[in-house]
Amino acid sequence: MDEKAHTTELDKHRLVFNLDVHGCILGRLGCRFNGIEDVAASVRLLAKELGIATSVERGPMSSDGSALAAAGVPAVQLARSGGTTRYLHSSLDVIRFLSPEALGKAGAFSEMFLRRYVTEGVAFPFPREIPEDQKKKLKDYRRSEDEAKTKARAARARARKAAPKRAKKAGRRAARR
Repeated sequence: MDEKAHTTELDKHRLVFNLDVHGCILGRLGCRFNGIEDVAASVRLLAKELGIATSVERGPMSSDGSALAAAGVPAVQLARSGGTTRYLHSSLDVIRFLSPEALGKAGAFSEMFLRRYVTEGVAFPFPREIPEDQKKKLKDYRRSEDEAKTKARAARARARKAAPKRAKKAGRRAARR
């Protein structure tokens, strides 16, 4: 993200609330957060009130909110993991593995959190700050993601370059048979 080009837009962001991978029949709800400890405490309190088992951990997540957290915006990122989430982005990623109850819990939690702390609160409860120890982890995480993307692009480029050679070799082998 080019922070200088988007400073005006970025300044308008006060909190990231991201939902990722929800509704799986089997699995568990978890939260990754970046910001002051009050952000985590609000998630724990609401989960307890609603009777939803939720782990809450500080740190980046492989999802959209981490880029904004790296730019200084507190983030709450909810995701379901384990169980049938292992089928994500595969031929087994089908609707029969979704659960209305699991979707309902994530939806109820999200609605209540956003109502309580964002839309209906008298004052916004979380300062727009990321503690220094988290900034370093977010920066390192983004660097490792960028390196992985660069390696993947290079591998795809090598594969495209090698494809005509492989096709030519395959054609010669077929001609010899």
